[in-house]
Amino acid sequence: MKAPGVTALGCLLIILCIGIGGWAFVTTFSTRETKPTSQTKINEESKYDTTMIEKNMAILRKMKLLVRVEPEWNRAFVDPVRWSALNIDRRENIAATLALYCGWKGGGIDAVNIKSHQTGKVLAKYTVGWGYEPGD
Repeated sequence: MKAPGVTALGCLLIILCIGIGGWAFVTTFSTRETKPTSQTKINEESKYDTTMIEKNMAILRKMKLLVRVEPEWNRAFVDPVRWSALNIDRRENIAATLALYCGWKGGGIDAVNIKSHQTGKVLAKYTVGWGYEPGD
């Protein structure tokens, strides 16, 4: 038979270890507010590949497909005849570029409504979350 003091001491030791382990866990993984660092600022600025976006926008203007962009309203107006001549893959890629441009220059929301510059009819929509959706 074991002495009663040894069993109680063992239980106390186990409880103490669990308590210290719990305290270490809580202090290690507690949520603390951190101040933005220069690295945070660099990550926010590098969200967009601005050189590539500008290059693609210049190509769209040169093709005379893109008539005007309103990034603050997430809208782009295109030539409907040229738009309808594109295959679905090209339309999706162009819509993604326009959405990134609107997010970069506008309010930070990577989305766009692509409309006919003649009638204002929605030809397509694109959001990063939902992807490409053809117009009505």
